Amino acid sequence: TLGVVNFWTFTVTILWTFAVTFFWTIAESFYWTSAVIIFWTPCCHHFMDLRCSLLRDHTENPGI
Repeated sequence: TLGVVNFWTFTVTILWTFAVTFFWTIAESFYWTSAVIIFWTPCCHHFMDLRCSLLRDHTENPGI
């Protein structure tokens, strides 16, 4: 019986670890994706606007 108990404990532990890792990976990827979308989209737009304005200033005033 001890062998059976050890086997089940081992199996459950492995499955639990796998499940937690699997769900954590999915949750983390969703979290990072949403974080990147939420935080980086405005930053990218801001950066693009900044670059465009610098480029426009440079083309309008070549001395800058």
